Amino acid sequence: MWDVATNTPNANPFADTYRKYLAAGWTSPLALPTGKKFPPPSGFTGRGARVPTEADFEAWGADGTRTNIALHLDDGIIGLDVDDYGDKPGAATLADLEAELGALPQTWKSTARPETVGGISYFRVPLGLEYVGGLPGIEIVQAKHRYAVAPPSVHPNGSTYEWTHTGTGEVTLEPPQVSELPELPPRWVA
Repeated sequence: MWDVATNTPNANPFADTYRKYLAAGWTSPLALPTGKKFPPPSGFTGRGARVPTEADFEAWGADGTRTNIALHLDDGIIGLDVDDYGDKPGAATLADLEAELGALPQTWKSTARPETVGGISYFRVPLGLEYVGGLPGIEIVQAKHRYAVAPPSVHPNGSTYEWTHTGTGEVTLEPPQVSELPELPPRWVA
């Protein structure tokens, strides 16, 4: 997964980590092209997405052109994708929402830009709800909508995605347990 001696990612983040994601409760890891965010495997994202099988995982892991890993989220999990770079207003939108709705609970976020507020913060939510697609600088990653690139994928800019805990600052490439993600507060859900 990560070569500590050279501080570089190994060749195939998907093949090296999809089983760890499954063990942590993420049911739909997907393979993406090497160093890219798109395209995901056809039929495995959005409404009516198929859940990958072991045969899918093995085929994707053996394909040397599809080495990044992404997560299609299950119903009951969302990601708040805050874009805080260039002219993206995600940090300001997030600050306004927290002033109005209260602070978000500490959670795990995936990011390739650890120096910013940006990244995708994950929360458990009630089943069967659909959320707005997004707000200025923030997209809501959810089962009906899209997927999220996950650590230890390589971003198109060459950086490596990592998990960062928003409260402790802990950084890891190991996936968090879905069962340990905090619940999104009711005011945020509403």
